Amino acid sequence: MKRLLLTLAFVANMMLQAQTKQTTTDTKYPVIKFEQPDFDFGTLHEGEEAIHVFKFKNIGDVPLIIHDINAGCGCTVVSDWKKKPIMPGENGEFTVRFDTMNYYGGVKKNITIYCNTKNKIENVSFKADVIPDPEMEKIREEELKNMMKQQDMQKSEEQTNDKISK
Repeated sequence: MKRLLLTLAFVANMMLQAQTKQTTTDTKYPVIKFEQPDFDFGTLHEGEEAIHVFKFKNIGDVPLIIHDINAGCGCTVVSDWKKKPIMPGENGEFTVRFDTMNYYGGVKKNITIYCNTKNKIENVSFKADVIPDPEMEKIREEELKNMMKQQDMQKSEEQTNDKISK
């Protein structure tokens, strides 16, 4: 009986050690720390291209692998990130280009980083206050007037057709 209890205790201890080792291994992830996760371009003029380099460091204990980086729209392009693993303690970076054409006022954009961190997704952002181009403003105003005229004409036609059909 004593032998059986010792054997069971030994087996239980081995299982606990294996479980603890597995849990420790499973919870090690790279940690990405950005120098400036929220960047402010300040004031830009419509039509300008703004460029910023997001810099970061892997402060975790395992290599960081970036699978993809997505800006979410065509006005922002992300490039120049390392396709190979970023070892613990190493730095990395990627470049963001923001085309301000057809943007005006306050703009905020998020960038999504798909990687092997614990959350699988990390985010950074940038913002800018874009001053509209005066020529583009005239064009937009003219387009708006034309659109409103077309809507008024369409309403008039519908009302005329309604009267005729009654």
